[in-house]
Amino acid sequence: MFIKPMITSLLASADQIRTRCQERLPNNYLERYLEEFEDEDHALAQVQWVQRHRRQTRRGNEILQREMHLGAMLSFYQNMTAEQIARDSSRAEKIQDCKAALKTINLDYWQHRAQINEIEKTKPRGRLVQDYVRIQHRRPERLWKVERIFCRLRGGCCSRDCGCCERTWRTIRDPHGLPGYLHCGRSCGCCERHRE
Repeated sequence: MFIKPMITSLLASADQIRTRCQERLPNNYLERYLEEFEDEDHALAQVQWVQRHRRQTRRGNEILQREMHLGAMLSFYQNMTAEQIARDSSRAEKIQDCKAALKTINLDYWQHRAQINEIEKTKPRGRLVQDYVRIQHRRPERLWKVERIFCRLRGGCCSRDCGCCERTWRTIRDPHGLPGYLHCGRSCGCCERHRE
């Protein structure tokens, strides 16, 4: 596992960091920061917590994308013209399939929220977790650009320049009612159509 060598290298460079930053930072701040990396088990627990939280966050994003895709499909089938209905005889069946899938996604979403709450309850104290939580709440533009690179590498919508990642999305899941932006995951409807 790559976590142990990473923590070991952090511990090895602690003395270098201490000597380099001695003049710039107050001693108590620097000492507290370096103490967290000296306890390898505590640092490992923080890294593992961040990994679990990121996995669940990605799962939640996939659920949202799948829900939006199914909602758009349901809306399309419900708003078909008489000419389109004549060509597609399985419209009622497709509407029922979409509604059943949306019910399943609703259950998946609430299970996901319960798992996120369980992860939040076990959040360890420490600088790594604090920094991760701060970044998640602020989501700076620099991080959006990094995610755009990963979206391109995965073959997502950023690599095709279709504009899906730049388009705002709204869902009933957003507690604030604000528009959100989300890069592609496995459940992106545009990516699914492109793979077919």
